[in-house]
Amino acid sequence: MLMRKKVMMVIPTLGGGGAERIVTDLVRFLPQNRWDIQVVSLYGRNFGNEYFISQIEKTEHAKVVFLEKQNGFDFSLIKKLRKIIKGYQPDVIHTHLYAGVYMIVASLFLDKRMLHTVHNIAEQELPRVHRKIMKLSYQSHKLTPVAISKTVLESICKMYRLKERDIKLIYNGIDRGQFIKGEIEETIYDFIVIGRLAPQKNPMLVLKAFSKTLELFPDAKLCICGDGQLRQTLLDLIGEYGLEKNVELTGYVTNVSDYLKKSAYFVFASDFEGFGLAMIEAMAAGLPVIASKTDVAVELMTEGNEGYFCLINDVESLSGVMKRCLSVKGSVIYNRLCKNAAKRALQFDIKNMVAAYEELYGELANG
Repeated sequence: MLMRKKVMMVIPTLGGGGAERIVTDLVRFLPQNRWDIQVVSLYGRNFGNEYFISQIEKTEHAKVVFLEKQNGFDFSLIKKLRKIIKGYQPDVIHTHLYAGVYMIVASLFLDKRMLHTVHNIAEQELPRVHRKIMKLSYQSHKLTPVAISKTVLESICKMYRLKERDIKLIYNGIDRGQFIKGEIEETIYDFIVIGRLAPQKNPMLVLKAFSKTLELFPDAKLCICGDGQLRQTLLDLIGEYGLEKNVELTGYVTNVSDYLKKSAYFVFASDFEGFGLAMIEAMAAGLPVIASKTDVAVELMTEGNEGYFCLINDVESLSGVMKRCLSVKGSVIYNRLCKNAAKRALQFDIKNMVAAYEELYGELANG
């Protein structure tokens, strides 16, 4: 019987973001007979999302360790991480977000194989000082960078002066079975937004554009699923524009698929992104997408095939596309967009992502 290889996954928190979801899905779908996993959260359990934590804890081949990080750069974590490495003896260490910097320092002279997934465009992922440390590790081949899209790969090459051959491209994947529509449900929302209520996601743009859309379609409905620093600002704007009857702000939800199945279009208004996990989930549910024309959105969809683009951070442009979409809702054009969106999402199945990471883990562990 083959011994299971050990993977140590390190991430700042197990909150509700895209990186945290990828870690959770890797744990869920990596074969239990081949991999033993230890997930290390730099922050305590109270900073995490209980849904994600429970998904990991109920598996038989993984456990979670919480390190109770303090604010700022917590030097005590270096000793804690080093102790875990020596005790667990992982074959591979997989880091995410700014946990990479901590692990680079903690693993000095321990000769461990490491990879780091870059979840955003490189210039936006980490502070400048952190990027300098990552650059040294990348260029010395002590850390393998993984890009979640071609857009991210190109940004890594530019930021860290690497060749494409030095970077692994592994697209994020989704569990499509959760999102495929079954019985036809009544459409309650014309538009839906899913994600952190943060400046990068630009939910303010969506509200402003939607308010203009109501001038032509006064009964339209918008659903915003998510939580974050802009929640109160959005609530204030909803009141200012008198949108209480047209907009639902749900807060963070775990049953995203239930909301997608009751929606007509997905709006992806981010100013920049490394990928579009929520966008792919919406496409898997058969929703056409309205997206700001960022590099990654252009990479993931084609104008007029799975949806339509608007200009980045442009209220009039987004409102115009919203009106256009409502004018064809339920038509032959709309049905074609739905089918194309679902077809495109097939390429981002979770099985493809897990297989690619498992192959990379194996290369590093046996290298």
